[in-house]
Amino acid sequence: RHSGVRVIIPPRKAQMPMRITCRYLRKEKLPHPPPLLEGEACASRILEVGPAGAKFLGPVILEVPHFASLRGKEREITILRSDNGETWKEHTLEASEEAVQEVLNESFEGEELSALEDLQTNRITRILTTDFPQYFAVVSRTRQEVHAVGPEGGMLSSTVVPQVQAIFPEGALTKKIRVGLQAQPIQ
Repeated sequence: RHSGVRVIIPPRKAQMPMRITCRYLRKEKLPHPPPLLEGEACASRILEVGPAGAKFLGPVILEVPHFASLRGKEREITILRSDNGETWKEHTLEASEEAVQEVLNESFEGEELSALEDLQTNRITRILTTDFPQYFAVVSRTRQEVHAVGPEGGMLSSTVVPQVQAIFPEGALTKKIRVGLQAQPIQ
C-alpha cells in the first residue's frame, strides 16, 4: 500500500548514511495521543518517523497527504510533534514557500524540480524539520492570528471575520506576550 508520504533530504544534509522509516498509526493506538482543543481534529493518521532523535545538517522536508477541508481561509493546518511519545508541542519551524523552495533547489534540478512543484496541492502539507521527533501529527484547526503585544498596547484583527478584534490598551500588559485570536464565521 502506498502512503503518499515523501521524505526529501537534500545532498550533504545527513551526517552519515541512515535508514529512514515512516509509519502511520491510529491515534487510538498511542498511549498518549495529541491533546486536541475544541474545533481541532487530526487531518491524517499520526506519523511515526525514525530514527527518532536523528539530527540533520540542514532542513529536510516531509510531504504528508491529509484529508482536511480548509474551507477557504477559515481553517489551517498546524503540525504537532512528540519527541518522547508522551508530551506534544507545536512544531515551530515554518514551512514557508521560500524555505521549501530553498531546500528543493538544493536537491533537484530543472525537470525534476518542476515535477515536484506540480505536486504542491491543498491535500499535501509540507513539514520542514532539522530533526526527527518520535511522532508528527497533522492537525486542522480554526485559523489563528498570532501577534506579539506589549505594554504599549495594540490591536489584533481576524482575517477570517474582520469585525472580530481584540484591543489591548496601553499599560494593560506588563511585558510582551504572544496573543492568539481565532474567529469562526457563522452562517
